[in-house]
Amino acid sequence: MPLRISLTNWEQLHEEFLSFFEGLGETNATSTALTFNSVPPHVITGFSITSNGEVNAAMPLHQISIQFSSFEFDHQKNMVHCVAEGQSYSYTVPGEILNRRGGDS
Repeated sequence: MPLRISLTNWEQLHEEFLSFFEGLGETNATSTALTFNSVPPHVITGFSITSNGEVNAAMPLHQISIQFSSFEFDHQKNMVHCVAEGQSYSYTVPGEILNRRGGDS
């Protein structure tokens, strides 16, 4: 079962975010935001978490911007589950870019 990380534990969230998206595209981490973006020619997708809990996620057929308070990084399902009182969202890494971890570019 994935560990749920509170937004208040920014350092642990930062480490888990970078570990989760390692080798899949471009990542950037600052004291105010964690961002991931895929790189061409692969499917265009992105996912970010700001220090106030705002999640921005973009996939070919949808885009969201909602605030959450905790996050679960499921390495087995390649999914980030975002949770807040009364709402949740799951971002799944597209299979096409998972091949990048195997050395494909």
